[in-house]
Amino acid sequence: GANLTGASLTRINLTQVKLTAAVLVNATLIGCDLRGADLRGINLGGADLRGADLSWAYMKGANLAAANPKDPGADLRGANLTGAILTGASLGGVNLRGAILDYAELTGVNLRKVDLRGTLFYSANLRNANLQEALLDGANFNRANLMFSNLVSASIKGVNLRATDLRQSTLLGENLAETDFTGAKYDDVT
Repeated sequence: GANLTGASLTRINLTQVKLTAAVLVNATLIGCDLRGADLRGINLGGADLRGADLSWAYMKGANLAAANPKDPGADLRGANLTGAILTGASLGGVNLRGAILDYAELTGVNLRKVDLRGTLFYSANLRNANLQEALLDGANFNRANLMFSNLVSASIKGVNLRATDLRQSTLLGENLAETDFTGAKYDDVT
């Protein structure tokens, strides 16, 4: 793939672009339109994607984590990732606060210690996701699949878990204040 490390591509229309295995480490993609883009295996470590539209982007195996664990990962605050496929993506240190991940495919994704406050996950698939120690306050998981997910020590104050599938998930030591479990499936939660 192309090497666009550090590139500045603010507010550019990249709808349905094919950037498989491209390197955009520390690139600036603020407000870019990447709807339906093929971003399989892309490296966006440290990239600034605030307000970008990544709805229906195919991001299987994408790396959005920082190259150096001490550095922040990609900044996706407020980004639209509706329907994005992020299965197997590396998201360590990524900021997804206020992002839209409705209908997203996040099976087995590692979101440990990720800031997901106010993020929307309507009908998203987070089966086997690691949300350990994640900041989830005010997030909306209405109708999401969280089966077999790890939410140990996650902060879930005021989270909407209406009609969410939590079977076989692990919830230990969380703040459950103001959390809405109406219609949730959680009979096997530990």
